[in-house]
Amino acid sequence: MIRLTARLSSVALCLILAGCNSGGSTVFGTDSRSYSDGVSNSTPGEYSGRVMDGYLRNARVWLDLNGNGVYDSSPVTITSGNETITLPNGEPTVMTGSGGAFTLDVSGLEQDPRVAPSVDPRKYHLMALAIPGVTVDESTGATVSKAYLMTAKPGVTVVSPLTTVEDAIDSYCVFGTSCGSANSTVQSFLGVQVNLEEDYLKANNARSAAYARAVAYFLQMQTPAAVNASLQGTDGISAQGFSTAEVPVINRALVSYAGTVLKDVDQAASSAGGNYALVSPENLSLPAVSLDYSDPMVVTQQKFYVANADSVLKATASDSGSLKNYPAGTLTWYYDTAGRPTKVESDGYMQPSLVELMRMASVKGVFGKLNSQVRDWFFTAFNPGPSIANDGIIDERMVFDWDKNKAMFYTTYSGHGATGSVLGNTGDQPQDTYQWTYDSLGRVNSVSDNRYSLAVSYVGTSGTLAGYKLTDSSDGSTKTWQFQAASSCYDGATMERLMTRQVPLSFSVVPNSTPFQTDTSPSWDYDTRNGRDQLLRAPFFDLSIYTQTWLQWNYLYYSTPLDANQPDLIKEALLSEVTGDSACSATVPYVDSLTSSAAYFMVVDYNYELLSKYVLEESVSGG
Repeated sequence: MIRLTARLSSVALCLILAGCNSGGSTVFGTDSRSYSDGVSNSTPGEYSGRVMDGYLRNARVWLDLNGNGVYDSSPVTITSGNETITLPNGEPTVMTGSGGAFTLDVSGLEQDPRVAPSVDPRKYHLMALAIPGVTVDESTGATVSKAYLMTAKPGVTVVSPLTTVEDAIDSYCVFGTSCGSANSTVQSFLGVQVNLEEDYLKANNARSAAYARAVAYFLQMQTPAAVNASLQGTDGISAQGFSTAEVPVINRALVSYAGTVLKDVDQAASSAGGNYALVSPENLSLPAVSLDYSDPMVVTQQKFYVANADSVLKATASDSGSLKNYPAGTLTWYYDTAGRPTKVESDGYMQPSLVELMRMASVKGVFGKLNSQVRDWFFTAFNPGPSIANDGIIDERMVFDWDKNKAMFYTTYSGHGATGSVLGNTGDQPQDTYQWTYDSLGRVNSVSDNRYSLAVSYVGTSGTLAGYKLTDSSDGSTKTWQFQAASSCYDGATMERLMTRQVPLSFSVVPNSTPFQTDTSPSWDYDTRNGRDQLLRAPFFDLSIYTQTWLQWNYLYYSTPLDANQPDLIKEALLSEVTGDSACSATVPYVDSLTSSAAYFMVVDYNYELLSKYVLEESVSGG
C-alpha cells in the first residue's frame, strides 16, 4: 500500500487527499493515506496536521502564504482570483500539542464569494520550527538542543524531515521542466524507495524514522549559531530566527546532500545487521558543509572578445562588426559551498595578477565579500589567438587551496616562462605556485609566485591600503605603488558618473608584465555616490600588449543591480587607451553599454549566479 501510494502522480494524490477543489469549501482534508496522522479537519476555518521527527510538541507551525520561508507577523497580501487580500494579522500560526498535532485558524482566508473565492490553504507550504529548549521530541522525552526548520509542499499536512527533503527538491526544480514531480520521482533522485510523506512512526517504519533522524541532525548542523542562540527558549516568533536569505541556502544544501545522508544511514544499518532502529545520527559520517548564508552572487564565467582576430589592435570604424565577433577566450569559475573558488579554468591563456590575488586573499577567498569580483586580473593573453582560445579545450587551470594559502597554476603553454604541465587538479607538478601570508592582524602582507613578490602596506592598524612594493627575483629590481591623498572632480560636463574619490599612483604596473615606470600616471577613479565605491577605470602599462601609451580597464555596472546587497558587480570591462594625462581630463567612456567597437581593444562580459543555485546545479550535474 505504501509503495502504491508513493508512485501516484501529484495530481492523482491531490485528488485522493482532498479533492483539490477550492470552490468555497472551508473544510480541508488531511493526509488520508494508510498510516496517516489521523488528525481530522472537520471544522470550517481550520487546517490540521502533525509535525514530527519523533512527534514534536511545542514546535512553531505556520502557513507560508508569501513563500519566503519565514514567519511573517505583519500584514501579508495574497491574491485570490482577481482580487488582492490582506491578512492584517500575518500568516496563520500555532504551537503543536501532544503527538505533534496542530490546528491552524485559517478563517482569515475565507472570503465573501460575491467578491473573491476563498483561499485554499492546501495551495501553500506548511513550515515548522523546532525551537531549542522548548520543542520536545516525544520519542525521547528530550527537548531539542538546536533549532531546525522543516517544511512540507502544498497539500501535505505531515511536516517532517523527509517532507522537507521532498519539498526542497520540488521547490528548486532539480528535474528541469518536471517541477511538481511525484513522490516516486523524488525517490528515484535520492536513490531510495520510501514514502517521504507518511507518518512513519504510526507506520512503524524504522527505516524512514532513521532517515528522518539523520536529516534532522543534518539540518541542525546547517543552522547558524546566531540563529540558534536567538531562538533559545523562545516562542519562535518574538526572536529573530532564520532569515529569508538563510532558508534557501540551507534547503539547497539539503537537496545537494540528502541522497548522501540517506545512503550513510543505509550503510550504518547494514553494519548493524539491518536494524535501522540502532542507527544514531551522531555516529554517522555526515558531510560537513560550510555555507555562505548571505547567498551572494558569484561570477561563474567571463568571456573575452578582441577587436582583431590575431593580435591586439584597436577596433576601427571599418570593422565589419562588433568586437564580439572575435572571441578570445573563456574563464570558468568553480566554487565550494562557502563561496570560495576551488579553481578557474581557461579556454585560452590567462595572466594572473598578484594585486587581484591579494584582494581575494583579504577576504579568505569568499568572493561575495568583495565589492566587485575579478576586477583586474586574468586578462587573457592574445597569442596564439582565438584559434586556440575558442576551441572548447581547457588550456590552463588554477587550483586554489585556501586552507594552505596557495594556488597552483597549470598550463599547456610555455609562454609564462616555463615548460607546460599536466592540467591536473592535484598531484601534478604545477608550472607556477602562488602563495600569500597574513600579518598578526589578519591582513594580507605578501603575495608571491615563482618570480615576483608583492609586499602590502597599510595605514597604521587600519585596513586601509597604503601601497604595494613589487620585487622581481630574477634581477632584484623593485617597483612601488604609493597611494596618495584623494581628490575629486567631474570628468567632463556630459559624463553621468561623478568621481568623488581618486587614488593617484606614483607607479603603475600589472605584475607579471613588462614593468614601466613614469613620473606621472593616470589615477584609479571611483564613483562613491549612494555609499558605493565603484572603480570606474584602472590604468596600467604593459609593453607586451601595447607600446604606444597607457592602457586602462573601464568598468561598466548594472543600472539596476542584480542583487541589492551587491550593487558593484561589474557588467562589462572594456580595454582602451588613456587619451589624457590627468584623471579629470582623460576621456573615458562611462556608459551603461558598449556603444562603439572603435574605442576598445577588448571587451569582457561577466556572468553571475547565486551561490546556492550554483552549488545545487553542480551537485545535481555531478560537477
